Amino acid sequence: MKLLQLIVFCIYLWMPVSTMAAVKLQLPETISIVAINGKDFEPTDNVELPDGLNQIAIRYVADLGRSFDAERVSSDVFVLLFRAHNTTLAIHTPEINKKHQLKKFNSQPDISILNNSGSDVDFQVSKLNKEGFQLSRNYEKELTVFNQSSSSAAVATLSHFNSTVHEQPLPIGATGKSLSDEAVLVEQMLKYWYQHADEKTRERFKVWIKQ
Repeated sequence: MKLLQLIVFCIYLWMPVSTMAAVKLQLPETISIVAINGKDFEPTDNVELPDGLNQIAIRYVADLGRSFDAERVSSDVFVLLFRAHNTTLAIHTPEINKKHQLKKFNSQPDISILNNSGSDVDFQVSKLNKEGFQLSRNYEKELTVFNQSSSSAAVATLSHFNSTVHEQPLPIGATGKSLSDEAVLVEQMLKYWYQHADEKTRERFKVWIKQ
């Protein structure tokens, strides 16, 4: 019963926060997102991210040459790591219409992220390198490996998107015995909502849990 009360309390406290707080992402037609927070992503016109830290993998897609014999090309894949709260972001890149421009972009990606007031958003960017020839890419698997590296856009706190329950660290005070499915679910929910709550909400939760 106590576990159920914890779940209900967390949903009651933080549902307004998660519903109201979101980051909308505007993309130019030439930018394609292939993964968000470690998960494959199908291209869409409307991209909405959770408040806080986000990691996206993108590539530049363009038609080079004249319209009747244009060649569709894609840049390397780049991972962007940034933090934002309740805003609209827009990704900007230079126009690419020649192969040497694409080559330059692959070596030095000219990418900027602006918020809804037109100010630059700080972010980290790293290339998601692929090994050898690949007909298709498994971005979820690649990002799992990438996030274990020392790349500037890697982030260990997003690794839970690629982990199973058994790979999660044991909670403080727990033994090596397996936790019940219900206990694991509650622990994961508590961690998620607590990490996404503001300071006032966290304080209310601390007071409530001590009662």
